[in-house]
Amino acid sequence: MKCLISKIDIMSNDEYGQKMLLKKDVGYIVADVYVDVMIRDLGESKIKSAEEFEPAHFYAGEDLNGKKLVVFRNGGIGDLLFISASLKKLKEKYPDASITLITNGYYAKLLKCDASYEMGTFPLLEEKVQEFDYCLYFQSLIESNPSAEHENAYDLFAKACHLDPSVDYKPAVNISTFDLERAKVAKLSAIEFYQQNVEFVPDQDIIHVCIQIAASVTKRSIPLPVYVNLMNALPKNYVFWFFGSENQNGMINDLIQNVPQVAGRIFNGSETMPTLTQMAAFLSIADLVIGPDSSLLHIAGALDTPLIGLYGPFPSALRIATYKNAVGIDSNSNCEFARGEFASCFSHGNGGCELSKKILSGLSPCMELIHSHHILDAMNRLGFTTEYAPVEPKLPEASAEPEVLVTPDVVVETVPV
Repeated sequence: MKCLISKIDIMSNDEYGQKMLLKKDVGYIVADVYVDVMIRDLGESKIKSAEEFEPAHFYAGEDLNGKKLVVFRNGGIGDLLFISASLKKLKEKYPDASITLITNGYYAKLLKCDASYEMGTFPLLEEKVQEFDYCLYFQSLIESNPSAEHENAYDLFAKACHLDPSVDYKPAVNISTFDLERAKVAKLSAIEFYQQNVEFVPDQDIIHVCIQIAASVTKRSIPLPVYVNLMNALPKNYVFWFFGSENQNGMINDLIQNVPQVAGRIFNGSETMPTLTQMAAFLSIADLVIGPDSSLLHIAGALDTPLIGLYGPFPSALRIATYKNAVGIDSNSNCEFARGEFASCFSHGNGGCELSKKILSGLSPCMELIHSHHILDAMNRLGFTTEYAPVEPKLPEASAEPEVLVTPDVVVETVPV
């Protein structure tokens, strides 16, 4: 977190999902990335100062009854859902506390739904912080924390709030009536399109599967042929909705155009429901969610929608173990960078994993070990009938080249609930 003071009046950009005038010579609390964006757009000369924000009263487990707590986190949505569950627990422990979560305006719309806490957005006037008795912020709590290699993410945030670990974390997401109706219309329109273009057996229910095209970083993404093979293997009563960020729309459309075998039952969900709250509304009426560690999985977990998580750089149990109807597929390998009890690299942040950089591979090699038949197995375990007999993939021939450092040894694990 930074306390930013500008030399000029500026209008906050859409990075925060809102417009707000920042007056010159006035301090505002912002995420580090906001300062980077300001330097990029306006130049460093327009910044008077951007010092690290050091709260006077960092929360250390004090009794919050009758007190005010402000909590900061810019994103992403998974971490915010982890935090929201802990804030609910704090409110249960201290019912007379006033708790405010400050985040990116884009995410705030999804989280503004629980009576346990109030929502605020960046930028925040520095003088406003003085109205609170205590402060917490969570940037890099997972990325820079050795405990993240063996503790579930929900537990990490609970401990940061000075709470005991729980078995019933339950984040909540905001689904408006408007967004839900839009999602239902999109679903009905897809069914009508399907019935006009696909040979359909009337007594079969149409199953709507939502798929995350890619994670926010390449190292956690899955090869697209895995999704293609999955769609080709499933019966015709399965309909597929692909979701991704705005810059992944082209990838989704290319995939749709290049899989003619499933024409009429594959849709770009991000074009139909482009906002985060609209996507969440559709997940609430979907039958299944599949994807790498991403916003889609964690929103589905909050909604109790059945989900299958695809994991490699870190184990699924550290992220989705508390969700109902959840199965994690973990690719375990003998990667030279793996360590600890889970034999994972725990590679966070942007860029590729260390092994992918060493062997000049785009994706994490461990994510390339996951195949469509592993997802089909997981679907069967969740009660979906796939009518498909999994076939073990043909193993690559042994290579004498020293950079081949992984073996196809994938284990499908059922996440404990």
